[in-house]
Amino acid sequence: MSARGRAPRRWAGCAVAAALLAPSAAQACLPPLTETKEPTREEKVRRAYEYSDDIVYGVTGEGLGDSRLTFRVVYVYKGRLKPGDTIVVEKSWGFEEPPCTGMPYPPWPIASGSYGVIGFPHDRPALNWLDSADLEIMFRNGWIVSARKAAQVPAPATPPR
Repeated sequence: MSARGRAPRRWAGCAVAAALLAPSAAQACLPPLTETKEPTREEKVRRAYEYSDDIVYGVTGEGLGDSRLTFRVVYVYKGRLKPGDTIVVEKSWGFEEPPCTGMPYPPWPIASGSYGVIGFPHDRPALNWLDSADLEIMFRNGWIVSARKAAQVPAPATPPR
């Protein structure tokens, strides 16, 4: 067979191999290794609360490379930070796993000026965002006090002398 006859077959074989190796929607995420019971929303939020030494509301600032940026604290729900503190945080998938566990890609980009509540351990500040439903669970269980409720609490009375 001539070299001309082999070339189309070679290209056809490459095309088939590429099609088989290309990710599709069904192949994009691998199935979990074991069957596990999905935790309830309340269990996930409790785990996030227990994991977090600090839970703060604030705003993202300037980026410091690919994976870090500044975060200015506006309100503290839990922890030792103070309003006005600026910390350096890592971008993170948060308390939820990435869409495809084990896939090596970074979290979604975060725009400077994004407001929200994050929780993290003291030694690893990260953008572990908490949404309003997460906060409502924490308020309802008395784990943290809402900023509105904290503003309504009267100052403790000083005992008479």
